[in-house]
Amino acid sequence: MFRFFLLLLTIVLADIIPPYDSRIRYFGRFDKTNPDMFEFDWSAVGMSITFTGSSIGILLTDVGNQYDVVIDQTQKLLNTTSTTVPHLYPLATFRQAGQHTVQLLKRTEALFGAVSFAGFFVDHPAAPRTDPLLVSHRSLPVPLFPETPKARFEFLGDSLSCGYGNLGKWPCHFSADTEDAMLSFPYLVAQHFGGLANVQCWSGKGVVRNYGSPNTTSPDPFPMFYPRTVANIPTSAQFDPASYQADVVVIVLGSNDFSTKPQPSEDVFAAGYHALLTKVRAYHPRASIFIGTGVTSSDPLAIVQRIAAKEKVVFVDLSKTVGSDEFGCDYHPNTVADKKIAQRLIDAISKAKVL
Repeated sequence: MFRFFLLLLTIVLADIIPPYDSRIRYFGRFDKTNPDMFEFDWSAVGMSITFTGSSIGILLTDVGNQYDVVIDQTQKLLNTTSTTVPHLYPLATFRQAGQHTVQLLKRTEALFGAVSFAGFFVDHPAAPRTDPLLVSHRSLPVPLFPETPKARFEFLGDSLSCGYGNLGKWPCHFSADTEDAMLSFPYLVAQHFGGLANVQCWSGKGVVRNYGSPNTTSPDPFPMFYPRTVANIPTSAQFDPASYQADVVVIVLGSNDFSTKPQPSEDVFAAGYHALLTKVRAYHPRASIFIGTGVTSSDPLAIVQRIAAKEKVVFVDLSKTVGSDEFGCDYHPNTVADKKIAQRLIDAISKAKVL
């Protein structure tokens, strides 16, 4: 408790930019019910701010996520720890005060848990004065989020859409270190078209049945979480369609429903898919909808194709996109395979001429 009050005292001495400050731009779903503490957890959500100062940091109550950070044109990887109170993460210091831009993108997915953002701090008295930025292992696109997006995408999916294990090499096992939403196919597709991507994904979730479920249906499949602003918090604000109208919606689900037994019947699976598509159309009435599957051998390729025809949406065959040497952790696509999946979707969207 003493350390918490000490943190608060130090923060008072700095220039705090609270979450509700109009200088902060948000990308993806954030629950802004509490103006002093915005909550989030979905993949690829992010924020940016332009500020004047000689140092900057961020206040997060986190659960151990990872973020890509761009300060001006310098890259950094931010690893957080699990805390129950806001923790101060220094992001950058500069030799002299000036105008700078900070962008953050959440690499890891919702299954890790919810995060609370309490603001940025500028010119914190405890910030080191000689620290150059810690440069990450790769060059990041600048900006992470286009200033004037040419299109708005929404992606619904499971581990494939989250980039689960895409940084690893089989036979590794999944951890936060092996997942990067920015290198997964949803971000790559949106980047190709100069657009923004809202990514709602959760590993292991299905349309009606989650991975390893002992029954043919699960009580908490993906559609239960889709309407939530914060997936992990049932009482979080429901998604407001007025806040984000997608031009294109891409759904890649079904692998978990059929990956193990007992499998749902085609009628039950189709009914669940229909209910999900009804919700998607209610949220994004003007969007073109693409549904794909076939990345793994257990994917219900033919079933999803029949659903697409009945629902009058575009089916995208994603089979044969992962080579024998292109597996990341737990037999998931690596970043090379993610590029191939992205290209298959880019070709389908381009062919449909919906943008």
